[in-house]
Amino acid sequence: FDKEIRKQIGSLAPDFPKEGSVYDYWIDTEEGKYISWAEMVPEYIFDSNVPFFNILVPTEDTTKYKHLLDLLVNSDINVKFIGDTGVGKTVIVQDHFQDEKTEAKFLYVPVTFSAQTTSQNLQDVLDTKLVSKRKTLMGAPFGK
Repeated sequence: FDKEIRKQIGSLAPDFPKEGSVYDYWIDTEEGKYISWAEMVPEYIFDSNVPFFNILVPTEDTTKYKHLLDLLVNSDINVKFIGDTGVGKTVIVQDHFQDEKTEAKFLYVPVTFSAQTTSQNLQDVLDTKLVSKRKTLMGAPFGK
């Protein structure tokens, strides 16, 4: 895929970096530059109060996925993260929706599924976060 994309963008973007993969770069549309995701990785500051399973050490991949999630969610596009166990999908999504600017816009309802989860379990969890709009209508709180 990388080779095919490079063939097609060669004439459109002759200054696209030759090293790495096309996935290794972010396009800064304001500056008109290609920036390596490695340059975008924020510094990690350890907090001993954060539970082990909630620690998110920034890497090129987590930075890339957080940016993509932010871009899609703020464009009102549905997102589904899939991947191997333990790669940080849940922590990236939790981190995104617990951010102050996102928290003001969305009602975040984490749901854990297992083999024993029933549709009634899911409905019960969702119902606890909804407010009554009318006698037979429930919905998200105002503004979310």
